[in-house]
Amino acid sequence: MELSNFWQAIASALGWTVFHSLWQITFLYLLYRLATWIWRGNSRALYLAACLAMAGSAVWAVVSFAGAW
Repeated sequence: MELSNFWQAIASALGWTVFHSLWQITFLYLLYRLATWIWRGNSRALYLAACLAMAGSAVWAVVSFAGAW
């Protein structure tokens, strides 16, 4: 693979990753809001839900990048 084609493929994969991250993070946020409604008053469960949403968004972005690559 030529070096210019390599960087073009990286840029394309990053672009698609950002595009897909918009709806993916929105989906995770809506799930988090649902969790805050279900577990209102339970700070430990809300903290866990927030941590899972943040970790999930990072993992999902890596999976999206690998799929676009």
